Amino acid sequence: MRYADNPAAPVRALPVPILITRPRPMADEFAESCHAAFGDRVHCLVAPLLRVTPLRPGTLPPHRGGIIFTSRSAVAVVREFYPELTGTAFCVGARTAADAEKAGFSAISADADADGLIRLIAKARPTGPLLHLHGRHTRGDIAATLSAQGVATASREIYHQRPLGLSGAARELLGSGRPCLVPLFSPRTAGLFQTAVGPNPPAALRVLALSAAVAEAYGQTIEIAARPNAEAMLELMAETLSETDSS
Repeated sequence: MRYADNPAAPVRALPVPILITRPRPMADEFAESCHAAFGDRVHCLVAPLLRVTPLRPGTLPPHRGGIIFTSRSAVAVVREFYPELTGTAFCVGARTAADAEKAGFSAISADADADGLIRLIAKARPTGPLLHLHGRHTRGDIAATLSAQGVATASREIYHQRPLGLSGAARELLGSGRPCLVPLFSPRTAGLFQTAVGPNPPAALRVLALSAAVAEAYGQTIEIAARPNAEAMLELMAETLSETDSS
């Protein structure tokens, strides 16, 4: 789809909408990354499908060996409600590790998915018990897996991810028939989005997954980023935008 102010004016492509369903503030940060990477080729619509609500779990179990973070949301809750926590933090990705460093931890990034993080920790063989701080909805059981491998690990919920419906602006976009990119970053969000759009999503919709687990939760064949991080998602989006430009 193209437009011009008058027949003699240069023809410019309309910006491609990007629907960002991550919780805030990560959604806003990713929108800024998209605009920095793609400029006026894209327009970002932030419409979170989850709201993070901190929980107060009381006294935490022993964790001399360190803390495990599998989300940036967990780090944010710790910074606000458990500022006294310090020490080693085993983190699933580089951005989670960067947040943990800002919170006062000595962070180690697996730069991978949960399975990669488990392998990193098992290889490190930390002395003393670990504590996995996470949301109410998780995939797998990191604490049980590590404990079975001889790395004593406890688990504690510190936030809840409350589902939100698609915003009116998001529904209007999806019903417009315009080409639209939807990068999905978590299995929970993928499942919520799949439910929202139904079994027959708009033909112009291009859904992209951060990982195989996200694609599995969406339930349909979609493209997967080469690595489970925001940088790889931007790379996949760049490839997809190039295809859109040439179509």
